[in-house]
Amino acid sequence: MKTLFFFLSVLLIPFSCKKKEKIIIDVPWLISLNDSEALTYNARDTLKKYNEVDEDIIINKSQFFSFKANLNSMINDSLATYKYLKMAVEIDSLKMCENVMIPIHNYFYQERPDREKSIPSILNYQLDYIIDLLKRCEIEIPESKGIKPKNRRYFYWLKYVMTRDQWYRVPQREENWEAQSKLDLENQIFIDELFVNTQYPQEEYFKQALQVLLLHSDNSKWTYKWLKRYFQIYENGNEHLPFIKHFEWRSSVVNDPKIQNLIMDYKNLYEKKNRNINIER
Repeated sequence: MKTLFFFLSVLLIPFSCKKKEKIIIDVPWLISLNDSEALTYNARDTLKKYNEVDEDIIINKSQFFSFKANLNSMINDSLATYKYLKMAVEIDSLKMCENVMIPIHNYFYQERPDREKSIPSILNYQLDYIIDLLKRCEIEIPESKGIKPKNRRYFYWLKYVMTRDQWYRVPQREENWEAQSKLDLENQIFIDELFVNTQYPQEEYFKQALQVLLLHSDNSKWTYKWLKRYFQIYENGNEHLPFIKHFEWRSSVVNDPKIQNLIMDYKNLYEKKNRNINIER
């Protein structure tokens, strides 16, 4: 019996001691495609292929998990996107900062990134988490932007919204007004949700962004609500008349009676302030 046991043990040794060979997976940390690439890229098939890879034998796991987070975001799986992003950060936060967070930050600061590369899809589902990671990576908004620290989250969100706002409006991109209208409506929902219980920031960047969104809106209800808030937020300024003139020329909903009355109220207030200033002089 002992002889049989010894014989079986010898037979099993080569198999039990054999180790799987470690490999490096050649994949990008961040998927950012131009228009033609985005049309043909099949994220679902790519994900199926890489789901078959044994994760235990991968050397560059952080890179691989970041790539899988991207793929899952492209098939609208928000939970899996977050899971793999979190795993990638836990394994190698430094390389995630260098290879994912810095490129995302730079994407927002390129000259009109919407003309070059599609928005990295992970921003569509995990932007708040990514904003937190940007802070952990000590990536700061340039001081020249004049953004208060408490408004950094709103700044990145507005950067995201404004990129989407320009997506099919830029001359270099083929016009698609049906798709742009869909983005505009989604952007309005983002703005409503971001500032439902929060005062809209007063920094210049936010004012200019809101002006653009108001000009482009074809939703009269949303336009009225936010034009009214615009006047309330920046009530101490007399510089709004040029914007209002442009709004009257540009807006597709300017003839809405409520909007007309709102503009008239502002003009009357503006004229009254000017008369008072002249009297004081």
